[in-house]
Amino acid sequence: MKLINFISPGKLKLFLAECKKIFAPISHIHKTSDIENLDENLNNKYDKTAVQTQGTVLAAPSYKDGIADFRKLTKEDIGLGDVAQIVHLTKAEYKELEKKGQLNPDIDYATTDESDNITDSSVQLWNTSSSLAQQGKYLSYSDQNGGKYLSLMNSSDNTAVAHAKLMDGESGEGMDVDADKVKTVDSKGILVEALGETTAQALIDEVAKRVIDLTGRMSTTENGLQSANDAITSLNSDLPGRAKIANISSLASIGDIFKTYSKNGSIPVIGIINWDTTLAPDRNVTIAFIWNYLIVAISSSGCIYTASPNAATWQKRN
Repeated sequence: MKLINFISPGKLKLFLAECKKIFAPISHIHKTSDIENLDENLNNKYDKTAVQTQGTVLAAPSYKDGIADFRKLTKEDIGLGDVAQIVHLTKAEYKELEKKGQLNPDIDYATTDESDNITDSSVQLWNTSSSLAQQGKYLSYSDQNGGKYLSLMNSSDNTAVAHAKLMDGESGEGMDVDADKVKTVDSKGILVEALGETTAQALIDEVAKRVIDLTGRMSTTENGLQSANDAITSLNSDLPGRAKIANISSLASIGDIFKTYSKNGSIPVIGIINWDTTLAPDRNVTIAFIWNYLIVAISSSGCIYTASPNAATWQKRN
């Protein structure tokens, strides 16, 4: 068994006190004035004539002469060792570098002046976007409230001009345009301007308004027709009583009556006449009227008779 000697507590205390003296911290201050030839060393270590340009960084002093200069900034300087460097140039410039064999394999090149394999839809989309941009508008897509919307926006303040709900393949809903005012032309060429929350609602409101207007006009027309019908009925009821002649004793009395109702012969008046068998050459004559100041009578057998208001006899015309 190995014997281990332990230090006594008194000696241990003395040992620690000595260590404290040895490792005690020392307070001190470094001043630039304590450095010998400071200005000379600074002037020699950095080239004051060197001008920093974009993409450069101040390099460490050279180990040969101790002078520092600006060097080109590398990807490693900013921690981009694994990030690809992209250079934007025209396609003509790219082909020129390729022709001269000056393409850098560590650099990605992007052309900015043209696109390959462009489609007609891409051209249309570009033209639409360009046209909207000239009008201070742009299109915005959003997925909200359970539907997909395409919005026409103002470029100046990003406020919406209108929203179009895109067609949903499952429900068939969509293309419900939200706008403050709807203006369109129907199939009959009638201009429709309406206000509403949606196009459909606005058109429904406009149709309802037109139906109400049409109903009102029809009501007015019906009232007018009723008035006309009443007037015709009244005229029909008055005509037989005023123009009917019964139990005529002479042709002159017929002339007097017709002149009265025809306003002195200027307006033709038709009357139903009950002929006296002693006066009528054809007892079947039942209709007479004034024409060019003549009394014209027509029999049921087709015979035509005329007489002047003051005549005593009829003249047969056929």
